[in-house]
Amino acid sequence: MIDCHVHIENQEYTKEFLLKAVNVAISRGITKLYLLDHTHKFIEFKHIYDKGITDLRTKKIFNKKFAISIKEYINFINEMKKEKFPIQILFGLEVCYFDNLEDEYYKIISNYNFDFLIGSIHFIDGFGFDINEELWINKDINSLYQRYYSLMINLCNTKHYTILGHPDSINVF
Repeated sequence: MIDCHVHIENQEYTKEFLLKAVNVAISRGITKLYLLDHTHKFIEFKHIYDKGITDLRTKKIFNKKFAISIKEYINFINEMKKEKFPIQILFGLEVCYFDNLEDEYYKIISNYNFDFLIGSIHFIDGFGFDINEELWINKDINSLYQRYYSLMINLCNTKHYTILGHPDSINVF
């Protein structure tokens, strides 16, 4: 079995963390583990989110997320790739898709050698639809759904991603 979407997110980049994840994977019959982090964790991507997020409530929430440099993650990946684990481990990045900002992402991402990239939609024209239910108040739900799937088609057509992330996350609320 393969698990292709395991976030490190709130964990420290340590071998101890990785060994715990490996042990859980083994206990569940997983033989290949895809570990990743979100681009919104890394300060190198903040300017893209500043351009991509237009909803002020969403912007306020996201301005708190950019905590570390992607170099910390890359150093962790490089160190862990020197180790031997009983299952295969791949390291990647979940990229929040913003229409028309792909080139800016790839100026950064192309500097690194990730095993995979997950393309995900967390924003619809600057609106962070999966943050909390209150943000949906006074929104046109039908238009948001139509735009979400239009963006999903655009994301797929970029062919930049190895994996499509949670294609139904619009349903979260």
